[in-house]
Amino acid sequence: MKGKVLTTLVWRKPLLAAVPVLVFVLLCGLGVFGVAFASEKHVAQQKAYVHEAVSSATANAISNQLEIATFALMATSAYVSRRPLCSDLDLEFDNLSSTIMRWDEKQLVYQIQVLPGAALRYVYPPVSGELARLLIGRDMLQVPQYRNDTLYQIRQRDKRLLLGPYNLLEGFQGMSPAAWTAPARLATQGDFRFRALADQGYRYRLRQVADNINHAATIAASDPLPLAPVSSTINKFNLVWVLEVAPAGGWEPKWRDPCIAAVVVGSFVVSTLVAWLLVAREKHDALLRAMLPRKVISQLQRGEATVVEEFPEPVTILFTDIVSYTEVASQLTALQVVRLLNELYTRFDALCDRHGVYKAFMCVAGCPTREDPISAAVRMAGMAQDMIAMVEEFMARVGDEDMRVKIRIGMHSGPVVAGVIGQRMPRYCLFGMM
Repeated sequence: MKGKVLTTLVWRKPLLAAVPVLVFVLLCGLGVFGVAFASEKHVAQQKAYVHEAVSSATANAISNQLEIATFALMATSAYVSRRPLCSDLDLEFDNLSSTIMRWDEKQLVYQIQVLPGAALRYVYPPVSGELARLLIGRDMLQVPQYRNDTLYQIRQRDKRLLLGPYNLLEGFQGMSPAAWTAPARLATQGDFRFRALADQGYRYRLRQVADNINHAATIAASDPLPLAPVSSTINKFNLVWVLEVAPAGGWEPKWRDPCIAAVVVGSFVVSTLVAWLLVAREKHDALLRAMLPRKVISQLQRGEATVVEEFPEPVTILFTDIVSYTEVASQLTALQVVRLLNELYTRFDALCDRHGVYKAFMCVAGCPTREDPISAAVRMAGMAQDMIAMVEEFMARVGDEDMRVKIRIGMHSGPVVAGVIGQRMPRYCLFGMM
């Protein structure tokens, strides 16, 4: 029953549904926009911090570590340049290389090699077995993987170079710093502070940009790769490396989704309260309109203490009563009387709406809304005819029997004074010589 009443109200006044929906859309839209704006601002600040404090700092550390790694190369090259005889290297290479390796606190240098005539002869730490057989005496100009790089190093003999990465025979990838002022080479590997990045909750990728000698490659990367990372470029010697860093949990703050959910729920609660208030007000107004004319309601809402209006032009009053009402009522219980009268006068109410007159068992036309007296009287006469026709077909179920009633109708036209009597339970009354 409540659902039917609510549906009827919404059908009569679509604003009862439209206003709460509009409130929900506005609140939800503004709230989500505010959360999204704050989230974007947080992301921008976080990206700026990661770029400056994490990515750039790590890139600078990588650049410094590459400088240290090539310093070992330059030390070896300087020694070979001063004492190029293999007999001297036979005596001093292991001692020199062990000293250089001790300087490498980050342990980036994996291996030191000297290649007289582009053929690998000296390796530190020493290798043995199958690996020694593959490495010692290896002519780099005869190995397809190294031939072009070796020729490029010969042409660029006065420069420090970083070549690779290569798939080494030892089973991992390494870069090869090289200088051909003396035929020396180092194979390097290291974590470049990536373990620290992982411990701090960041994903990373260090990639190499292709140039005329080195190919594009991933030097190191987390699993999975970073999403929407910030990047820093490392330009060292002939290398161009790009370090990409992003938080493992993504850039979006953890509070974003809960806040959006709270906004949606809060908007729904507020719009529901608005809907409830509008429906309650509409029910209240409907009750007032059933008791008082709209015109009078407006006057009372404006705070007028006395609501009275004179109608000097004739208005038409219609009176009706049930023939032999006392006899009929005496045969029924009180509940049956109420049901009989409610059903009868509910139908009279519908006729009042059809003919535009006020009230039911006593009706008035031409009041409270002024109009031409003749038109009011004609419309009231039509109301009386319809009431008689309706009563002839009216049949109420009383107990186990159907009951019919008869009515008497009287009409008169004349001037009246209309006003509201009382304040606690106000009534709209008509006074005149009828």
